[in-house]
Amino acid sequence: MKANRNQVGGLTRHFERYKKENGEYVKFGNQDIDTEKTRLNYNLAEDKNQLEFIKKRTSEIRCLNRKDVNVMCDWVVTLPEKIKTEEDQEKFFKETYNFLENEYGKENVISSFVHLDETTPHMHFAFIPVVTDKKRGDLKVSAKELITRKHLQEFHPKLENYMEKVFGRDIGILNDATKAGNKSVNELKGETIKIELESLKNDLKASKRELAMIDISEDEIKKLGRIQAKEKLFKKDYVEIKKDTFEQFKNMAKNYRKDTTAIKNTNINLQKKNKTLEKEIDRLIEEKKENIKKMNLEELKEKADIRNKIINLEKKVEKLSDFIIDEGLAEKFNKSIEKENQRNKNMGMDFSR
Repeated sequence: MKANRNQVGGLTRHFERYKKENGEYVKFGNQDIDTEKTRLNYNLAEDKNQLEFIKKRTSEIRCLNRKDVNVMCDWVVTLPEKIKTEEDQEKFFKETYNFLENEYGKENVISSFVHLDETTPHMHFAFIPVVTDKKRGDLKVSAKELITRKHLQEFHPKLENYMEKVFGRDIGILNDATKAGNKSVNELKGETIKIELESLKNDLKASKRELAMIDISEDEIKKLGRIQAKEKLFKKDYVEIKKDTFEQFKNMAKNYRKDTTAIKNTNINLQKKNKTLEKEIDRLIEEKKENIKKMNLEELKEKADIRNKIINLEKKVEKLSDFIIDEGLAEKFNKSIEKENQRNKNMGMDFSR
């Protein structure tokens, strides 16, 4: 996940489980947090004020002063299913931190909170994306240049090799979800919602089948509940049943009505949740489209700015050339250049190339 200056406040508060004035924990997205377990969370990085650190570090290196610049990246590392013991769990997160710290530089680490109060144990490794500028040779903030597609494709194999050396065995870093490279948080959320939606649809079908079966057996229960006289040969004697058997039939009929009502209510709730999940999927898809549009517009604007600067420089060079020619200074200008080059050669500096 990448975050700009407007987003880091909410994210860092979520990492450290910041409490609001009303005592509620700050959430990010739809996480289901068990506040009884929040005390088990811990930070593997050096404890510090995350926002102040981001401000300080981005002032030490070159960073564009724009609100949309991504000044923070966050790896969400989930505990592999093959890690079973508490000791191996702690070892996994600690070694993952060491791997990531080495990858992105200790001086750029914002925090590394391990969350044990959500459904699956995971770690948020937050850092400032710092790269070396190829032209200037200095450091700058650029998530775009650091977190490339190639970087994402190579991440899991590198982490797997590292963990195999640490644990001496395969712990399940590479699996069906990670072999093809990493996915964004929105993509993962969308896939999770789709899986949950399919599960709900299957539950709904099973409930309908169960309801149908109960509907079929309803006639049998009613038949058992009806105590009708069956005439014998002389139409004088009637069949009788015991009182406790009659009470059993009555209870069966009552339970049937309760079960039918409960299943119908469950179906209604499943249908409502189904609609909610479908809306969430549509929202995530639209959000993804808007982000892509925004990124494309930003790239086009940046390219347009660079192109305009080049055009302006070319115009200035052209004007300067026209001025030199119009004033008859061309020969004098060339001689001045040759003289300067000769002086540089004499001093051991050749700039003529």
